[in-house]
Amino acid sequence: MASLKTFHLNLVKIDGAIFNGPVVSVSLSGSEGDMTILPDHTAIVSALRAGEIVVRQSDGQVETHNVTGGTLEMSRNVLNILI
Repeated sequence: MASLKTFHLNLVKIDGAIFNGPVVSVSLSGSEGDMTILPDHTAIVSALRAGEIVVRQSDGQVETHNVTGGTLEMSRNVLNILI
């Protein structure tokens, strides 16, 4: 079985890391609407709206995190989210 392509996610709060590792996709609510970030996504910076961040890992695990807002930055297969 071929392995799924991944990218690196850093999901952090001011007081520490929530998630730091490889993921297959991240779905969330950006300032301009809902989006799903996949490997090799174009560079983007966006504010986040209140909602859920859904993190999908290559082993099939799914984590959800409720947020009231934040900021994301995707570049070179690294997604940084500050909530």
